[in-house]
Amino acid sequence: MRTALISLKQKIKRLLANCQGQTMLEYAMLAGFLAVAVAPLLVGTGQNIKSVYLNTNTVLDSASGSSSSPPASPGPTPSGNPNGGGNDGSGGGKKNKNK
Repeated sequence: MRTALISLKQKIKRLLANCQGQTMLEYAMLAGFLAVAVAPLLVGTGQNIKSVYLNTNTVLDSASGSSSSPPASPGPTPSGNPNGGGNDGSGGGKKNKNK
């Protein structure tokens, strides 16, 4: 019985001398504390960034004089030719390089 108690006492001493679990627990607690401390800061920063983008969009829209909707397509030309060819006498179309 005495040898069992001595063996148990030695195992307990070795267990208490082992600091690896304690160090890991300290790092886990530190990581948890940092996550709790940083989370509100990131939420506030996200709102600030959103307001900067919205203000920039408003300024750019007012400077261009248009809304944020995409521009309308120009549609077909009067002659139906995609290269032009209206009634302005220019003939429209591509220029002849052989002239």
